[in-house]
Amino acid sequence: MDDLELPPLSPTMERAFSEALEDLSAMDKSDEAPVIKLETSDAHVTSLRMATPPPSRNIKGELSPSDKDSTDAKRARRSAIEKKSRQRRQEMLKRMREEVKQLEALYTEMATRKERIYTSESMDELQRRYAELSLAAHVLEEDQTALRALVQSHEHFQHVVKTFTDEKDTEQSLWDSGIPPTSSFVVPFRQHSADECFAIVREAYHEIERFCQADNFESTGANFMGWTDKRKVDHELQVLQFCFTKRFPLESAEHLLNKTWDIFSNGTKMAEMAFDSSVRTRFEVLQVLNDNLIIIRRDHKIPSMPMTFASVQLIFRLQTPTGYTMCNRTIPAPEIQKAMESHEYFYDAFHWYGFRSLDTF
Repeated sequence: MDDLELPPLSPTMERAFSEALEDLSAMDKSDEAPVIKLETSDAHVTSLRMATPPPSRNIKGELSPSDKDSTDAKRARRSAIEKKSRQRRQEMLKRMREEVKQLEALYTEMATRKERIYTSESMDELQRRYAELSLAAHVLEEDQTALRALVQSHEHFQHVVKTFTDEKDTEQSLWDSGIPPTSSFVVPFRQHSADECFAIVREAYHEIERFCQADNFESTGANFMGWTDKRKVDHELQVLQFCFTKRFPLESAEHLLNKTWDIFSNGTKMAEMAFDSSVRTRFEVLQVLNDNLIIIRRDHKIPSMPMTFASVQLIFRLQTPTGYTMCNRTIPAPEIQKAMESHEYFYDAFHWYGFRSLDTF
């Protein structure tokens, strides 16, 4: 079995054992053989208590005077030694308690100092990391600004290139539309002001209202796929005016307006709806005032005829008290008309489309 090595004693414990050994030495000097007993004080501290055997007795069981004096002296000496030992133990216990308090205070101070140093180091580290992150964030913000500017420049460049390409494609498609080339294609169109456009819209709407409010209509009475007709001669304008009406119970007025606008504002859709595949068409947007008003040039060539028919039209849509109205009306374009060649004919057109809810009929 291996020997156990005990840790070294503290100075206080060494002093306590030294004083206990001194008490034992004092006991050894007496004639009586000491007996060591364990005694527990009120403070739960185990102490040493010395005991001696009872004095010798004579055969008759009585003590002699000399023995009695010797016994009293020994008892007094033993009491003095025990008192001194008890005082030493109390003093030692007091010193041990004071030492424990000092050690506790020292431990608390060391723990507080360590925590303070750790906290200080932690704060310094956090401040250092915060400064690094702030610097990195600032650099990233600068990079973001530079990248955003670079992206915007690229987007602008792409937009310019796309616009230029679209213009070239549109111009090429206009020249390759099958319409005989003419110098009127390259004449710039004079852009109309908003006041000029709105004046044309008001005049057209006034004529539409005058036609709709008239009561001297004639009709064939025919009904073709739900369409009915009515017509009248406008003696003021010296023209024959007519209209066709049909009800669409499953459609809304706004939906029909948007579908019609999409067709008439798109050259390909308009050509597919109005002409067969043998007719050559050309469609060019000359001006866009807003989402509800545009000016276009339309050319078409019928194979059986030597003429090319051309027209510059203002197309608009608006909401009325009873629904919606969309109108196509030819407007003068002197600069284009002057540049037209002999095979071109500038024609006048005025037609509109009314969309009303069924409950207004």
